[in-house]
Amino acid sequence: MGSPSVRVVLHVGAAKTATTTLQKNIFARLPGITYLGKPDPLDRGCTIRGLSPPHYLLLERIGNKIVREKVYPRDDICELRNLIERLEEFGEPIIYSNELLSDNKCVSFEEIAKRLREGFGDADLIFTVRDPLTALPSMYLHEMRDRLCDIPFTVWLDEVLADPRRTSRLEYPLEDSLEQYQYASAIPQFRSAFDGRMEILKFEDLTANPIKFACQLADFLSIDVKLITSLLKSAPKNAAKSADWYRYQRSYMKIKKIFPTGLLNVPLMNPVKQISRRVLRGAIDRVTSKQPSKSVELSDFDRQRIEQFFGIYAQELATASRKIGLHHDPSAVRMPSRNSKLNPSIVD
Repeated sequence: MGSPSVRVVLHVGAAKTATTTLQKNIFARLPGITYLGKPDPLDRGCTIRGLSPPHYLLLERIGNKIVREKVYPRDDICELRNLIERLEEFGEPIIYSNELLSDNKCVSFEEIAKRLREGFGDADLIFTVRDPLTALPSMYLHEMRDRLCDIPFTVWLDEVLADPRRTSRLEYPLEDSLEQYQYASAIPQFRSAFDGRMEILKFEDLTANPIKFACQLADFLSIDVKLITSLLKSAPKNAAKSADWYRYQRSYMKIKKIFPTGLLNVPLMNPVKQISRRVLRGAIDRVTSKQPSKSVELSDFDRQRIEQFFGIYAQELATASRKIGLHHDPSAVRMPSRNSKLNPSIVD
C-alpha cells in the first residue's frame, strides 16, 4: 500500500490555458517531485524511480481511456492505482497533468472525476482557466491549422455553439468540448469526487501578472516561489503563430492527406520521416518566429454570443469558487479592451 502522507496533485487544464507551458517549464523541472504528465520521461531524457517502459505506455493511454471510453476502463484504472501506490512508497509528491482531462465530449466531468479518484486516490486539484473571449479565438486557430480549408471565426463559432460538446466531431480528437469553459458547472463537478485542496489558476495572471501567478502556484505546491519565478522566465511553449506559419501548416496537412502515413510505413523509413518532419517544422518555426502573431478580431455580435453562452468570466469564477468553498476570489481579471484585437496570446 502507498503512504497516506504522500501528496498527489492533479492538474486539469481547460484547453488553451498554458497547459503545455506549465507541463514543460514547471512541473517537469521541479526537484523532488514525481511528475507523470507530458513530456514523458523518455522525452525529458530522464528516468523515474519505480517506472518502466510499460508504465509509460499506461500513462500515455490512461488519459484517453478516462475521458473517451464510455465503458468503465476497469483494468487500466486498477493498474494505475497499483502504480500510484508503489510510487507513493518512495515518499515524493506526485503530480499528474493532462490537457485531455477537461474534455467531456464522451464522458461527463463528474464521471471523469470519479475515474481519476479511483486511479489516483484522493488528490489535490489545480484547475487552470482562461476567459472564453480569448480562449475561443486561440482554439479556433489551433483547429484551423489541421483543417484543409480556412473558415471565418464567426462561421466556426456558429458550429461550436450549435454543438458545444462537439459530439458530431468524434472522429476529430483534437477538437475539444467547449463545456470546459462553463466554469460554474465544470469545476464543481471535478470537485465533487475529491476531498483535498483545490486551486484555480488564471491564464491572465500568467501572462499579465506572473509574480502573482508564481506566488499562488508556489503556495499551493509548498515550493520556493523563487524557483517557480525563475522557471516561468523560460520561453513559453505552444506560443501563438504567425499567419504564414498557419499557411505552411495547412500546406503540410494537404500533402499529408495526399500521401497517407501508412504509404511509407516501413520500419527503416519511420525514423527518417520523424527526423524530416522535425527538421521541417523547426525551419518553419525559425522563418516565421519574428513575424507578428496571427490575431482574431471579435465582432460585437460574436463577443455577445460568447458571453451569453459561457457567462461573464469573472462571475463564472466567483460562482465556481463559492460552490467549491474556495475562500479567496480568483475572479478579479484584467479584461481585454473592447476595441482591441484579441491575440490568442504569447502562451497557449
